[in-house]
Amino acid sequence: MSIREQPTTNSATLGSFRSGAHVSILCWDTGAPIDRNTVWYRLAGRPGWVTARWVAATGVPFCGAVTGPTGPTGPTGPQGPNGATGATGPTGATGAAGVDGATGPTGPTGAAGVDGATGPTGATGAAGVDGATGPTGPTGAAGVDGATGATGPTGPTGAAGTTQTQLLDSPLNPQTIPAGSTVTLQGGDCTTLGSFVAVSGGENQVGGSGEVQTLTSSPGNSWTISVHNPGVDAATVNVTSVCQPV
Repeated sequence: MSIREQPTTNSATLGSFRSGAHVSILCWDTGAPIDRNTVWYRLAGRPGWVTARWVAATGVPFCGAVTGPTGPTGPTGPQGPNGATGATGPTGATGAAGVDGATGPTGPTGAAGVDGATGPTGATGAAGVDGATGPTGPTGAAGVDGATGATGPTGPTGAAGTTQTQLLDSPLNPQTIPAGSTVTLQGGDCTTLGSFVAVSGGENQVGGSGEVQTLTSSPGNSWTISVHNPGVDAATVNVTSVCQPV
């Protein structure tokens, strides 16, 4: 039995197994049909695929459901340094004083008059105008930034998804085909898994001197095939349904 690089006979051959050898299988997937059997097994511990046409196996998981473990969370990076405080700007210069006006000429001295009576005390003069507001002082330096808070904990891992495609063997396996006869055989009933139907399937001859011939195959609740045994003795066949949800 040949080992292929991909699940098809058109890909490169990586080696072979002799008849009756034990094979370590990682998972299954569909590929090029071999005698109407579209199931291929991916090998465990080495690269390559083998057709399920010549392998008897049960309970093999679908390759889409096989995943590796989640890696650990990386460490928190160090806090960066604080930026430097900018320098205080200079105070603006005081504006120049205005120019004094010219002094007028002194007038002539008048004749001394007669002293008059003392007049009443004059009213108190109005308060003087407030002086101008002094300049604004310089802005104080900025405070130092606070330290960065610790990283929060990693959330829990989500629940694993459910496998959608499943292989289901017939409880009647291995099924017998008398010598020279044509019979109808079925794989497992996919409705026993819930809302599932058989979309394809496969058969594997496990007994008999003559190679059985698959005449017809059809999907449904179970994978149904019509098989002819041209041999001179009875043949036995295992039939499997490939079940998917509807």
